[in-house]
Amino acid sequence: MGRVPFQMSDEQASKLLLLVLPLKEQYPPGRPSNRPFVHEFIRAVHAATGRTFSPAIYRRLLNAYASDYRPSTNTLALEKEAVERDISGAPAPASFPGAAASSWPAPAGDIGGLIRGAVEDVLARQLGAVGKALQGEQQMAQTYIADLSNRLAASDRALAETRGLAAKLAADLQVATERVADANARLHQAEASAQALREAHGAAMQAVADELAEIRKFAMRSIDDVRGETRAERDRRSQLEELLKTNERLMEVFRQAAYQRGGAIPPELRTEQKR
Repeated sequence: MGRVPFQMSDEQASKLLLLVLPLKEQYPPGRPSNRPFVHEFIRAVHAATGRTFSPAIYRRLLNAYASDYRPSTNTLALEKEAVERDISGAPAPASFPGAAASSWPAPAGDIGGLIRGAVEDVLARQLGAVGKALQGEQQMAQTYIADLSNRLAASDRALAETRGLAAKLAADLQVATERVADANARLHQAEASAQALREAHGAAMQAVADELAEIRKFAMRSIDDVRGETRAERDRRSQLEELLKTNERLMEVFRQAAYQRGGAIPPELRTEQKR
């Protein structure tokens, strides 16, 4: 007959978990030898499933339920044989939930069996309380999981909304970036135009300043010329006035001389003309 494939039901897995928890407390990892834990673990597997398995299967179960314990394959094989000798021809001990009546105490001289029986009796009293505690914790865990599921759904909705908002913001950012780039291009064009206008205005102002300087120079020269002509005209007038005064004095002299000598007086000299 071929080997039956390994498979555990949910009920067997739950029963094994209840059996392994106190074993971890009784045989914590890090002890000089893991053989007592391995022996009791194999017994717990048998109590939960009613079968024994190969060392490879026990190693898989250890990885799933007690990963801190790493016995050798030889240790697993030896403890499996020891458990099979203990339980051959007898039902599983009653200390395991769901098992048949126990054959403990062990036959006389079987000190190891007596010790294991005593331990299992203690475990039997603790497993009830542990089972109830685990059941309450399981209910609390289910309530907590349901609450987490609701929160997760709300988080998923919020995440979807956030992603939608992020997509909209990304699109708005792209549009804003394009607008900023267009505004920067226009600004550069405006700055270039303003620079050209400033340069043209500066050149025009310089041309006006140069022209005004030339006009000022021309005006100053014209003023100087007018002043020179004015001085020359004033000098000629003074000369003419002096000449006129001289002529009047001479004319008076000549008239007086003519009167004294009885000379004829020209008509234009007969009447004095006031100047």
